[in-house]
Amino acid sequence: MSHLKKLLCMCMVLMSDASSPGDTSNATSLGLHAVRGVNYAHVHRNGRGYGSDASRQELTNLQQIGIDWIALNPFGYQQSDDQDHVSGYDPDRPLSDFTAPLALTGPPESGPGRDRSMTDRHLADQIAEAHKLGIKVMIKPHIWSRDFHNGEAWHGTIEQTSPEAHESWRKSYLRFILHHARLAQQTNAEALCL
Repeated sequence: MSHLKKLLCMCMVLMSDASSPGDTSNATSLGLHAVRGVNYAHVHRNGRGYGSDASRQELTNLQQIGIDWIALNPFGYQQSDDQDHVSGYDPDRPLSDFTAPLALTGPPESGPGRDRSMTDRHLADQIAEAHKLGIKVMIKPHIWSRDFHNGEAWHGTIEQTSPEAHESWRKSYLRFILHHARLAQQTNAEALCL
């Protein structure tokens, strides 16, 4: 059996350690808290994704089968894997613009270059719904490039064409992460994955 298959089997055994949803007796006896979590993907259509009635119902379904953690995945977009910035996160804007309190009330708004189907308001609503159900939340930001579509480039490929372009990208990515750190802080999300 390959090393990867062994790891996957071990993960499946650890994940299925509880005899029923919410039963963490085996893990507790080891001094561990069993996390029953899922990567909760967004549907990029208004009315179906984060913050929608359909998503609220799905959270309820997950809570009923014992899920106690979800990871929400906001995206930063790039036209190509060598683009020198994350769209909507200008590397030259002051850092204070990305650490100031976010407007999470009123109609959902998206910034330039950002996904209109997944705004900060949608994420905040989703986090609030999860918390109402006793589900903890990790915000796990992702970068998406058109180059990743159909396997044209590996999803972790970020290759700017010069050190200056990479420095610009790094500054832009820092603003993207700070923005989501502020969102995590304001919504009381329990974790931020970097």
